[in-house]
Order: sequence, then C-alpha cells, then structure tokens
Amino acid sequence: MNIVKMFHFLNGYYIVQVRGYMMEKLLNVLHINKIYAWDIKKDKTGALQLKLMRGSLKKFLSLSEKFKVDVKVVSQRGLPHFLKLLVKKKSFALGCVFLLILLVFSSSLVLKIEIPVDYSMNKDQIISALNKAGIKTGQIKYLINYDEVKRQFLINNPEFTYIGIQMQGTKAKIELYSSVKPQLITDYSTPADI
Repeated sequence: MNIVKMFHFLNGYYIVQVRGYMMEKLLNVLHINKIYAWDIKKDKTGALQLKLMRGSLKKFLSLSEKFKVDVKVVSQRGLPHFLKLLVKKKSFALGCVFLLILLVFSSSLVLKIEIPVDYSMNKDQIISALNKAGIKTGQIKYLINYDEVKRQFLINNPEFTYIGIQMQGTKAKIELYSSVKPQLITDYSTPADI
C-alpha cells in the first residue's frame, strides 16, 4: 500500500469535487474509459470527492461536461506540484538548498573529541597532542589521514603504545593504551615478567 501512495506522490494527483445528478453514471464511464480514480467519498452535502492522476484531468473534465455535473479541483498534490511551487518561490527554494548544503557541511566536521578514560596526561594535554598530530575540532573528517595521525601521536608520545580513532557522526572517539614500564631485573637468576 505504501508503494502505491509513493507512486501517486511521485506522479502527482488532483483532488476533485463533483456535484450533480449523474455522478454515479460518470463514475461508471470513468471506469469504461480507463480513467483511474481512487479514494472516492461522499461528503455531508452529497458531493463526491475523488482523486485523479495528473494526466487524466483533461479527459475527466471533458467527460464531466457531457453529464452536466459541476467539477471543482480542490487541490493539487504530489511532487510535480511541489516543484512548481518551489519554482514560483525562488527564495524559499534557495533557502532550502542553502540549508541542505549547510547541514551536509556541518555533519562532515569533527565537532568534538571524546577521551573516555583518564590517562597519565590530562585531557587538555592529549587534545593538544592530537592537534599537533593532525586532528582537531572544526576539521573536515574526510580529509584526515587517520593512519598518519596515529603514527605522529605515538611518535610524539612514547608513553602510549596504541591509539584508536573511531568517528561517530561528528564526534571523534579516542581510545588510548598506556605503555607498561618494564620490570627492573636486578637478579637474572630469579623468575620475572617478560
């Protein structure tokens, strides 16, 4: 059912109101002439309200003149009518395009760097080290070379053995692993950790 509604939206349709004595006969003639009408309802005043596809309105109007019924186009719906409306209101259309471009641009930026756990360095020091390595807030995330950032960060900060950078929308989630200081071995005859 949703596919049919989407088809009608993409094709465009008219909502038409019909009044007169031969409305039922007109509906039968529509069926014979293969004019597709749907959502046919009778309102409180006795008028029929129905929906017609965009291409069949002229044929419907010519048939309705033969049956002496009053036809009123209540509204136009669907994508073609919406696009006509946008062409008439150019500033609105330009505003929509500008808003869409702004939305795409802002969603491609790194807006926050998240460091979930405390480390030997405080968060400000880690963020400044990440800035030196090549990732900072306000930067376009598609232009960042993550492998180079990781390499530079680990070279400049030997107290860490691993850095993971995961992008979640506009947030860069940083995962760090501190290096473990090796155990001092004073006596080589006793067992020790490797």
